[in-house]
Amino acid sequence: MKKAHIEAIDYHQAPNVITSDWIEEQIEDTLGRLDIPRGSLENITGIKERRFWEHGIKYYETTTKAAIKVIEKAGIDSQDIECIINTSICRDYIEPSQASLVHGNLNLSPHCFNFDISNACLGFVNGMELIKTMINAGKIKKYGLLVSSEGSIKALENTLRMLKSTNCKMDDYKSNFATLTLGSGAVAMLIANEDIAESQHVINDAVNVANTAEDHNKLCLASLDHSQMYANTHGMMVEGIKLAVKTWAKANQTWPNWNDQYIDRYIPHQTSNRQIEALCNACKLNHDKFHIILEKYGNMASAALPMALIDAAETKTLNAGDQIALMGMGSGLNGTIMSLTW
Repeated sequence: MKKAHIEAIDYHQAPNVITSDWIEEQIEDTLGRLDIPRGSLENITGIKERRFWEHGIKYYETTTKAAIKVIEKAGIDSQDIECIINTSICRDYIEPSQASLVHGNLNLSPHCFNFDISNACLGFVNGMELIKTMINAGKIKKYGLLVSSEGSIKALENTLRMLKSTNCKMDDYKSNFATLTLGSGAVAMLIANEDIAESQHVINDAVNVANTAEDHNKLCLASLDHSQMYANTHGMMVEGIKLAVKTWAKANQTWPNWNDQYIDRYIPHQTSNRQIEALCNACKLNHDKFHIILEKYGNMASAALPMALIDAAETKTLNAGDQIALMGMGSGLNGTIMSLTW
C-alpha cells in the first residue's frame, strides 16, 4: 500500500465578476411583484459575487490552463503523468471525453490513461479517492492529474430571462433560486506516489453514503446543455443535512479519533451560509474551523471544494500536520467525507 500525496494544486480564474446586487437589478420588477426584498439573495446565501467565463469559451481550454499551472508549480516532467481524470459536470461534447482533449493539449504520454468521471458537486473528491486507489493498487507509480472546469453563464442568462417574465410566480423563483448562486472556475491537482512525492500532504481515506430514493435523486436536475437547472432548495437542504449526519457518523465509526476536537480545519463544498450553519449545528462542529469562500466565488459545483482548499493553502490557513476534513453533499443524493493530513 503506497500513500498518495497532494503534490500541487492550482486554479485558473474566470475573468468576469457578477454581483448578487446586479442579478437582483435584472429582476427588480419581479422581486417587487412577488414582495421579495432587495438584498435577499446575498442575505440568504452569503454570496456577494461570482465569476463567469467569456461567452464561447471551451471548458477544456480553461481546464488546460489550470493543469499547466499545477504542472509548472510542481516542477515535474509532464511525461511522468500516468493518468488524467476530468471530474467536471460541464462538458464541451458528449464525446470525446474532456480528459482526452486536455491530454492532447498537454501532449501527455500515449501511455497516460485518460477518462472522465462525474458525480455532481462531489466529482473532484471522488477523483482524489480514485487516484489514491490506483496508487495503492500499483497502477500509478508516479503521478495522477485531476482537472475540472465549471461554468454557468448560460444557465444564469436563461434563468434571468424567465424570472423577468410577468408570468413568473413565486414557485418559479424558488425552483430557480439555486441557479442564481452558481459561479465558474477551473482547478487542477497533481497527486504523487509517496515514492517520489516532495510534499507531505497525504490523502488518508474517504467514506461515502448515498440516499438515492426517487424523491431524493431528482431534487436537483440540470440540463445536458448547461442551460437550465431546477432545484428544490428546501428539500436539498433538509435531506442533504440528514445525509451529512449519516456520513459524519460513518466517518466517526470508521476512523479513530474522528471528532471535532481532533480536526483542525473543515474544507466543505459550499452552497450558502445557511447550509454551513445547518451542517455545523447538526453534526456539532466548530464553525470557526470552516474555510468559506462562497462570498466571492458562489457555488462552483465540482470546482468549489478544491478551490476552497487552494484558498486555504494560499492564505496560510493550513499548517503542517493539520488534520483536514473535506466534506460535501451532492445531487443524487450523495455524501462524502475525506480525511487529509496536511
